[in-house]
Amino acid sequence: MKTNIQIKKRFSDEIIFEYKCNTMKDCIEEALSKEVNLEGADLGGADLRWANLRGADLVRANLDFSCMSFHCNHLKPKTDRKLRVQLCYHLASWMKNADNLDEDEKKILAELKDYANEFHREEVERI
Repeated sequence: MKTNIQIKKRFSDEIIFEYKCNTMKDCIEEALSKEVNLEGADLGGADLRWANLRGADLVRANLDFSCMSFHCNHLKPKTDRKLRVQLCYHLASWMKNADNLDEDEKKILAELKDYANEFHREEVERI
């Protein structure tokens, strides 16, 4: 059953977009099809797997605890430093915890370390 789903600004009740649909993913895709700017949107906890985020403006968006896939539809969103650092931290964490890094990957991890450690979640162990 379809319900009204709202995309709100982070830290406020300001509604960016509202759409009658089944899932937040459907709402986000409809917003993007209408070229709605999602800058500063609170998408925390949203299941964005299979969502088409190509060209989405996610600057200052909250994506904490959301779920995104490695699908090609996620290759070209507009992001800010916070989101890029967050993604880099996850990559660096995978690399740090791998037992089969080659020499090139060890060099990459060493280069990414300071950047990745800008990660905004204070309770997370640093690389």
